[in-house]
Amino acid sequence: MALFAGTEATKRLLDPFSGLGSLLPRLVRVGHEVRALDINPIAVAFVELRRPDYIRQLPEIRKALEASLARCSDIVQHGVGRFEQAWVTAEIAEWLREYREAVLRVTGTRSEDLTEGSVARALAFLPLLAARELTTFSASDNASWVKAGGLVRPTDPKVALKRIATAWAGYLETTYTGNVRGTLTAACQDARTLKADEEYEGVLFSPPYANRLDYLRMLAPEAVILQLVGGVDVRSVERHVVGTNIVRGSVPDKIAIGRLPRSVREALRTIRSDAAKASATYYYPFFANYSVGLFNAVGNVARALAKSGKGIAFVRDTPRKDVLFPTADTVIGALRAAGCRVQARPTVVRHHIGMRRKRGHVSLQGLAQREWRISFERI
Repeated sequence: MALFAGTEATKRLLDPFSGLGSLLPRLVRVGHEVRALDINPIAVAFVELRRPDYIRQLPEIRKALEASLARCSDIVQHGVGRFEQAWVTAEIAEWLREYREAVLRVTGTRSEDLTEGSVARALAFLPLLAARELTTFSASDNASWVKAGGLVRPTDPKVALKRIATAWAGYLETTYTGNVRGTLTAACQDARTLKADEEYEGVLFSPPYANRLDYLRMLAPEAVILQLVGGVDVRSVERHVVGTNIVRGSVPDKIAIGRLPRSVREALRTIRSDAAKASATYYYPFFANYSVGLFNAVGNVARALAKSGKGIAFVRDTPRKDVLFPTADTVIGALRAAGCRVQARPTVVRHHIGMRRKRGHVSLQGLAQREWRISFERI
């Protein structure tokens, strides 16, 4: 981040795996034009709500929100001793559909025209910030995500949205003080579809880890709200995410695997030949698809850099049993194949212990994980 945060001249920057984009406003504050991409529409929605141009629109957004809520039913969801099996109760689901229609009517917007930076788009995404209050869920056997169903929480959706809107406005006004010269835009796009003539002056990214976590499932409450209010079916992209765990029966061809660095191919052979359960049927397809997808994505990202453009990547090597999978080698190989010079030997940022997966099985999973900082330049 410091590579660009201390630069005075405005640069056109790209984050192709933006996630929720929590650090991007720092680059915007110093004047850069930041483009955030992610295949996950939930992530894009969160980045959208970080746009500095919404500050100027806050009076209009507040007015439109009040008018939209006035068109919605008054309901208070009581939850005393009540259990719900779905992500949302029937009354909350109906209320959210009412809210969506009210927003479109008040702003004079068609559902297909929720464009970047529009008042309607901001209002459509605001309920995501209240997703954990509007949905019904409980703990699962994996500490990384929750599951549908649980005791219904007492909720007044109008009060929840007003409170969230106030907090969001406060975040924007605190984050962007004074004259903000930079811009932030966001789009739902697979990094593997980037074109070589994009001519970005800088790139920064941290790709998905090869930890077999379902990132969409981790944001399941937000996914439900986004579908009800934004009309976006998040699960439609789950097979296309770099690092998807929907891989059974899907293995890249030998040509694609042959392009990977030698250390990555050797790690894949070790995983495939392991006698442990599911090594050949699940773990090998997972790591093979992950490697090829990441290699292709990073290659396209590198080719989207302008000549002499610089970038920085933060990458994590993750283990499969006694194999520390060389994700950093995958990224470095893709960068070099795309005509980039890796400017310095990658630095190990830290070793750390990962989170145990199941509550019933205490382990030191992730003990050998390593994070790398990789800087590069297009030549």
